[in-house]
Amino acid sequence: MSIIEKALEKLEPKGRKRSAPPSPPIPEPNASVSFRQQPELPEEEVVTEIAAQPEVKIDVVSEPIVSPAPGELADDSAQSHTHRRIMMDLARFGTDLVVNQETDNSRLAEQFRIIKRPLLMQASPEGEQALRNGNLIMVGSALPGEGKTTTSLNLALSIAMERDRTVLLVDADLAKADLTRRFGLEESDGLTDFLINEDMPLSDALVATDIPKLTLLPTGRRHPNLTEILSSEGMTRLASELSLRYRDRIVVIDSPPVLAAAGANVLASLVGQIVMVVEAVRTPQSAVREALELLGPDKNIGLLLNKERGGDRLGYGYGYGYGYGYYGGN
Repeated sequence: MSIIEKALEKLEPKGRKRSAPPSPPIPEPNASVSFRQQPELPEEEVVTEIAAQPEVKIDVVSEPIVSPAPGELADDSAQSHTHRRIMMDLARFGTDLVVNQETDNSRLAEQFRIIKRPLLMQASPEGEQALRNGNLIMVGSALPGEGKTTTSLNLALSIAMERDRTVLLVDADLAKADLTRRFGLEESDGLTDFLINEDMPLSDALVATDIPKLTLLPTGRRHPNLTEILSSEGMTRLASELSLRYRDRIVVIDSPPVLAAAGANVLASLVGQIVMVVEAVRTPQSAVREALELLGPDKNIGLLLNKERGGDRLGYGYGYGYGYGYYGGN
């Protein structure tokens, strides 16, 4: 018997036994649990963790979560400041992902390793090639349907495999909201709700995923003035905050098509890097040139050739692939 136990016996009334401390409650099998950051896993194990989740489920964290003040630098993950989480169902996105449940896309994963490396070098504030707001990366295209949304997700997934990076994937294609729809978050708070509601904390708009380093910012609810929302001072402040709040964070923004919506030009003025997705064969060169001219000659733009046919070094799933290079005007 310890000294503390002997002392407690003396304090208890004689003839009365001290009750044992209550056992912690055992959670029910289907009880909702709050998300916690998981330890980093090697790439092979990360793929296993992703593939093992077949359903989409949203959990609400009941305990209060305090977000850092705007502009405050923090070293912890963005996922510790979100109120919601989802279990990613990769089947919703088909087989053209760097990780999926049906095929081995190791070749595609390697292509995105090549694509992301210069982006990460220019995003690091300590690097020699660092750009202003370099950790804000816009993924766009000249026309709809060129594959920018899938590219945005693949780029985010690939960066999430990095050991010293976290990723925030933003669906800023407010009119189409394809990324938000694929995640099943159509009726969820998101970017538009945050921008039109000054009292709404950013944590209410963010959604954590079962991939420890990947967080989502969905479009939010539909609004009649989408371009004006993206052009607001609130969007400018948000971009600055996202760029500065976490030292290790990369923000990947799925943009509206440049020639189809004015919002792409607004986003381009806020980011440090732009990835322009161009569908091989289908997209006219004139459309690509016009889109690049609208974005401006001073932008750091990488051109990503999507769905290129007939090369052994490329090809995944249906024989399509990626090629990447920088716009000659920069």
